[in-house]
Amino acid sequence: MLVAPTDAGEIFIFFGNRIGGLSKGTESEKDERIKELECLYRVLEWIEVSPSIKDFFTELPRYLSSGMLYPDEVVIYSIYENVEYGQQPSSKKYIAVRLVVGDKEKGEIRAGYLDDQHEILPEEQRMLSEIGRALNFALGRKEFRDRLTLKEGEEAEYSRRLEKLEEEIAARTKDLEAQRSKLNIVNSYLDRVSDSWEEARGRLETMFKAPLIESYGMTEAAHQMASNPLPPLARKPGTVGRAAGPEVAIRPGAAVLCL
Repeated sequence: MLVAPTDAGEIFIFFGNRIGGLSKGTESEKDERIKELECLYRVLEWIEVSPSIKDFFTELPRYLSSGMLYPDEVVIYSIYENVEYGQQPSSKKYIAVRLVVGDKEKGEIRAGYLDDQHEILPEEQRMLSEIGRALNFALGRKEFRDRLTLKEGEEAEYSRRLEKLEEEIAARTKDLEAQRSKLNIVNSYLDRVSDSWEEARGRLETMFKAPLIESYGMTEAAHQMASNPLPPLARKPGTVGRAAGPEVAIRPGAAVLCL
């Protein structure tokens, strides 16, 4: 086993007897083994630094293909938690490794070609198997970090919404206090006013820059039964105005209709 430090932490790489095998064989075989080891290291480094599991599998072909005999022609396919990434090899000759996290099979990685003319080496299957064994540990950590990041994001969004709600409540409270202050001024003014209603109405309309109309309602009948019209229609000060929906009549008795 080799412990390789990275900026994201330590990567544990299981090589079996492959490091010792580098002292044997031809130079070309040694070069292939070194290339496979470099691929293994790059894949395991990528799982540690990738932003998410989705990003890891999306970019995995770029890292894994470098360890294959024909890196420019190999196709890499992954499926993890029912989500597919990359392109499936159309050839029946391909290598594969299952991904098991916490004793639960969650997916698979395949590497192969689009035809049957390319050779797949036993060493490449061993390389992929070693990658799979290391990923089984790394993916568990990755899932935990992804869940933690999601939770932190949810908490940040909750805090943002709560802060916005508090701002809205504060603004609404300020508006209500301003309205209450105006109503207090009006009540104080009405208490003190001694002039005619026509003069008082004129002052109120000047203060609020809006027409003031008189209306009439009954709790047991309707909130507004009659009302003076808005300008430019004529208003009659001191009256309830015209019927505003309900039929209105004045009766001194059940059988007599005065208006």
